[in-house]
Amino acid sequence: MYLYIDKPDTMQAEKVHIKAKNLIPHETYKIVLKLKHSYGTHMAYAVFKADASGEIDVPTAKPLRGTYDGISKIQHRCFSLNVL
Repeated sequence: MYLYIDKPDTMQAEKVHIKAKNLIPHETYKIVLKLKHSYGTHMAYAVFKADASGEIDVPTAKPLRGTYDGISKIQHRCFSLNVL
């Protein structure tokens, strides 16, 4: 499993490209995102199904469920990737 994040340290308003590779094709994965501030931590998650090549491209993949239901809404700092 390989997780690509184009900006590992960024400002909150910046878009981040997140891509998971070398996954089991068509397996379901949960991506959890955390954004830490001096006044607290914000968290979001999305559940995706890997494509036929074993990849999840977060900006273009539609989540099966999660905090956001649209494409490209979760683009903050990524914290973990779990197989469901």
